Amino acid sequence: MRGKTIPSDEILQEFEFLCNFFDLPMSSITGKQRKLPITIARHFIAVYFHKHSERKLSSLSVGAIIGNRDHSTILNSCRAIENWTRSDSSMQKKWTMFLNYAKNSSSAQFNNIPQF
Repeated sequence: MRGKTIPSDEILQEFEFLCNFFDLPMSSITGKQRKLPITIARHFIAVYFHKHSERKLSSLSVGAIIGNRDHSTILNSCRAIENWTRSDSSMQKKWTMFLNYAKNSSSAQFNNIPQF
């Protein structure tokens, strides 16, 4: 049995920063709620950490960050974002805004965070 993965303080700070984009506390993302705005935020953050961050964390590591979820949950997030952004132009726009926010995190202003 594998030991529990504990995210570094730096990763947790980045996670909290990403949650601010959605104006949600980390506890909402790591919780069990399935309300659409929370689900979208959870998917965006999971895919960002797994495929777009400088770290490119494993699905197991990302699962540990977003509430001890299974690696298959992270892979499902990847498929969901791919499907949403391919079929919904407003979701594509939100995803692009999120990636720009995440990648420009050092210069981002919390006052101009778009609301979903």
